[in-house]
Amino acid sequence: MVKLVDTADLKSAAFVNNGRTGSIPVPGTRSYSHCYHAFMSKFTTTFEIHVHGAVPLREEVTFEQIQDALRSIWVYAGARSLSEGADSFYEEEPGIRFDANDHVLQICWTVKGEDDFRQALDEMCMALNDLTSAGAALEVTFYDAEFDEEDEQQGRDSRDDFVMLFVGPTPAAIMQ
Repeated sequence: MVKLVDTADLKSAAFVNNGRTGSIPVPGTRSYSHCYHAFMSKFTTTFEIHVHGAVPLREEVTFEQIQDALRSIWVYAGARSLSEGADSFYEEEPGIRFDANDHVLQICWTVKGEDDFRQALDEMCMALNDLTSAGAALEVTFYDAEFDEEDEQQGRDSRDDFVMLFVGPTPAAIMQ
């Protein structure tokens, strides 16, 4: 006989006091979503996604703050840090660079991925807003990596897409 247990009743005493529930991550392991995105980016990518723009940052912004703000995109790319994930898929592109003298985040970076990369972009933009000194635009192009000459000859359309994203310290700065 199998007894069914309501998982809502299975709170660990260690987490009850601090309001958290769930399992404790083992040091040195990665989250499932990290592994999922690393797997997806290697085996089922249908897009090459290019992110391009220059974002002016406040003078007091640190590398750690930038790394946290961009976490969603470098984790999506399968990296363990911004330093590891800053290089673009293409060597000729500079990738993600922070110009400390001018306080500008320069992005010319390509990653392989799926449509779900849009969620990572949304998270990145929300986090970047707090670090910016002025409004800026980011151009994102989704190139259909599976589209080839045979598809074109058969009259099929590419699934290429283009998105403009805007970041800034205030809604007025973003609109400007």
